[in-house]
Amino acid sequence: DGERREDAREGDEGAARKADDDCDSCIDKQVDFDFCDVQEGDFHGLKALLSGYCDGNEYACSDLCDLLIKQKAVGTVVKTEADSENVLGVTSVVSLARHKDEKCVKDIKKFLLGKVPGKSKKDFEKVLNDAATGLLINERIINVPQDAGEPLIDGVFDEIRWATKDETTEEARKSYEFKHYILVSTLFEEDGEEEAEPAAGKKRKKGQPTRQKIFPRLEEEILLEHSTNSFFWRGKQNEENDIADFLPHRCCMVVEARVIDAFRKDVKDLFQDFK
Repeated sequence: DGERREDAREGDEGAARKADDDCDSCIDKQVDFDFCDVQEGDFHGLKALLSGYCDGNEYACSDLCDLLIKQKAVGTVVKTEADSENVLGVTSVVSLARHKDEKCVKDIKKFLLGKVPGKSKKDFEKVLNDAATGLLINERIINVPQDAGEPLIDGVFDEIRWATKDETTEEARKSYEFKHYILVSTLFEEDGEEEAEPAAGKKRKKGQPTRQKIFPRLEEEILLEHSTNSFFWRGKQNEENDIADFLPHRCCMVVEARVIDAFRKDVKDLFQDFK
């Protein structure tokens, strides 16, 4: 696993270098990134960032952006000092039960239920409709440094913990007492003949070929290792973020809240290598 993640880092760093080479104005330019609370002025930046969340399928993206803005207790956006209007990343969480009547939540649920394999659908749907499930939103453009993942992950789970104590109503406090999280991740997989993923809890057979996977947001690969259920599907092509000889894929993972402390420790250990 360590070697695989190192390969992924190298592959993604190569892609980032290529992006820098293609942009003369970015060469040898130090960029400072800011982590900010989500504000009303972030609406258009969030919409640009999240418009492809459902693989280009139409969904109530504007409603999701409004929801993230209204949540004062939880959520962080990534910007640069030079451009405070352009949102480069967002990490937040949405209570699927509290906001079950929002169109964006209904659209996202419908999208994911259309992707989950039949054998896993019943268990996944149970978690999806549970009163204590949070949809973890973790989106960044590829040029944001990978080690931004550590403060963003620490921030969102600290804020969730604080919200269970500090929100003004009991309903709001209770809505952040999650038992499960669902994350929809973007990754790139080496081009080749399609192969079936091993079932949850099963290991790949010895000698069975594997294709390299690159997670641009490295913390999501770690979260996948802690997941109790996950499923993959081929994503939509996007020329701006595509990596040569790799195809875009998506992964939906279910993670129990009880493993989050171990996940955060693993994220911290991973990004020690970046310091």
